[in-house]
Amino acid sequence: MPSAQSYSKDPADYRLLMDSLDQQLKTIARRLFEDVSENQSNPDGGAGFINYFLFDHTRKNLSESLLKSFGIDLKKIESLDGFEKLKQAAGRKYYRLVLEPYLDFTSPDSPRYYKLTVDGW
Repeated sequence: MPSAQSYSKDPADYRLLMDSLDQQLKTIARRLFEDVSENQSNPDGGAGFINYFLFDHTRKNLSESLLKSFGIDLKKIESLDGFEKLKQAAGRKYYRLVLEPYLDFTSPDSPRYYKLTVDGW
């Protein structure tokens, strides 16, 4: 597996990554209300939020270092059609979307990965 830095030399990898993110966001948008319903029906009342952990085009956790190697920031991800569809779906129920990095505290020296949190019920 090449390092994240080596990806930036291949525009095809950039496109694969962006397409992968777009498809993930569209999938979340399509299943959002089903996921929320399942969360709410949890016997303990549900958490009131859902975390979706994002992946790169090779199905590894989406890392901040990979995004930086491609020059991708959160605004570029938020400009994807899939994010817009998700934003529209969430907006119908006044759910909040938060796209942010997180650390895996179970692993020392964990890189920063990205997750999408939907909350507000």
